Amino acid sequence: MSNNPTQSAQWKELVLQHAATQSDSIEGYFKSDHKRAERFSLSIDGLLYDFSKTQITEKTRDLLLNLAHWANIPNAIDALFKGEEVNSTENKAALHTKLRSENVDLSEIETLSEKIRAGQFLGATGKPINHIIHIGLGGSDLGPRLVYDALLEIKHPSLDFSFLSNADGTDINRILKKSDPETTLFIIVSKSFTTHETLMNAKTAQDWLHANIQGDKNILAHHFIGVTAYKEKAIDYGLSAANIITFDDNVNGRFSVWSTVGLSLCIAFGIKEFKDFLSGASAMDMHFKNAPLDKNIPCLMALVDIWHRNFNDYRSKAILPYAEELKKFPSYLRQLEMESNGKSIDLDGQHIHSYQTSPIVFGEVGTNSQHSFFQLLHQGTNRVPCEFIGAITPNHEYAAHHIALLNNMLAQSQALMQGKESAEPHRRFAGNRPSTTLLLNKIDAFHLGMLIALYEHKVYVQSVIWNINCFDQFGVELGKEMALKISQQDLAGADGSTTRLHRIIKDKQGIK
Repeated sequence: MSNNPTQSAQWKELVLQHAATQSDSIEGYFKSDHKRAERFSLSIDGLLYDFSKTQITEKTRDLLLNLAHWANIPNAIDALFKGEEVNSTENKAALHTKLRSENVDLSEIETLSEKIRAGQFLGATGKPINHIIHIGLGGSDLGPRLVYDALLEIKHPSLDFSFLSNADGTDINRILKKSDPETTLFIIVSKSFTTHETLMNAKTAQDWLHANIQGDKNILAHHFIGVTAYKEKAIDYGLSAANIITFDDNVNGRFSVWSTVGLSLCIAFGIKEFKDFLSGASAMDMHFKNAPLDKNIPCLMALVDIWHRNFNDYRSKAILPYAEELKKFPSYLRQLEMESNGKSIDLDGQHIHSYQTSPIVFGEVGTNSQHSFFQLLHQGTNRVPCEFIGAITPNHEYAAHHIALLNNMLAQSQALMQGKESAEPHRRFAGNRPSTTLLLNKIDAFHLGMLIALYEHKVYVQSVIWNINCFDQFGVELGKEMALKISQQDLAGADGSTTRLHRIIKDKQGIK
C-alpha cells in the first residue's frame, strides 16, 4: 500500500464528494435537518465540539472516517500510548502523554515550588524570593506562558512572574528594570541547554546579579534553577546539580508543558492546580485512546481540518478565543500546528507535491479580533475556516460583560454562515463560510488541560494521515546555523544583500 494518501481510494472518493457538494449551502443543511447541530456535535466532561457550521454532510463525515481508517489511526493512537518510536526521524518515542498519568512522580517540583510559595527559598542576601523570571524559547516558553495567563486569577498573591524569551535586549531590559536582584529567581528552561537565545538571556541575568549583589556569594545557587533533559549541559553551564530539574528527552519542547517545564506554574498556582491541569489532559488522553473514531473529538477535529485544507484548498485558519484567559492560545497553536505539521517531506523521505500539509494559523482574542481582521473573514477573497472557543461560566462577577461576549461569538459564527443580501454590493455578505465552535463549561486548570491535549492529539492525527512526523523540527535549524556564522564574522557564501546589510549595520554601530 502506498503511504501517499492521495493514492488511496478513500481520498479519491473525497475528491468526488467535494465536487458534488462544493455548491451546497451550509444554512441549507440546517433547513433540511433540524437536528443537524446535535448530529454534528460531540461532548465530554464539560467540553463540547460543534462542527455543524461546516460544509460537511453525513456522507462526507463517513468518507473522512474511511480515510482515517485507511491511515490506521487506531494503530497510530495505540503506538503513541505504548511509547513506540512514533518520532521516526529522530528514532524516539513521544512521551508527553505519560507525563499526565496517575503514577507520575511530582515530588521534586512539589517540594521546590512549595518552598518558594512559603517564602522559604532565600536569595543570596537572605531575603525570600518573590519574583520568578521564566527564561525559555518556543515550547519552553509558549506553554507555560499560556497557562499562566489563563489561570492568572488564582496566582499566589505574594509572587510576581515574568516570562522572557526574546533575544532582543529590550525584552530583558524592561524586565530587569522592574526587578529586585536580591529577591529574583531565574528559571532557565531549555531541553538541550544549548539554545543560544536562552543562554544569552541567562548570561545577561547572571551578569546583572553579580553587578548588583555585592560580596563573594554563591549567586547561582540562590538565584538560578535549570530545567532540562540534559543535566550535564546545565552543570557545564555552571549550575549545581541540586539546582537542576530534568525531564525525559523523549518529550518534545512544544509538548512539554506537562513536565518539569511547568515548574513556574506549580510555583504560581500550587501543586493541586497543576495536578488538575494534568488530570484534564489525562481525561482527554483516555477519550482519544478509547473512543471509536466516529465519536473521537481529536480525530473528528483533524478530519474537519483535512477536509478544509486538502479538499477545499483553504490555506489558513483563524483561532478565535472569546475568552481573555485564552488570549495567548492563538500564539500557542501557531507553534503547535505549524512547527509540528509544517513539513514538505514525508516519512519515506519523499517530497510532498500532490497534497498540502499545515495551513497558516493566526488569530486573536474576541471581541478585539472583530475590529481587526474580521473584514477579511466576512468579505475577503479568501475563505478562512474559523475556530471559535468560549466558556459558559466566567471567572469574574460581571455577568453582563460575559453575556455580551458570548452573544458576539454566536453572532459571528452565524453571520459567517448566513451572510446577508443587499442592494448595495459593498454591504453584501456572501456567507457560507465555515466555522466550528468549542465550548467549555469553564476555563479552569482541568478544562485548560483538556483543551491543550485535544489540540495535541488533533495535530498527531493529521500528521499520520499526511504521512509526516509532527514531532521533529529540523526547519528551525538552518537560520540558527547561519546566524552563528554571521556572529563569527563568517560571511563566506553569503549573498550580496546579506553582506551589504551586515556591513551597513557594522558601520553604523562603529564596529570594525
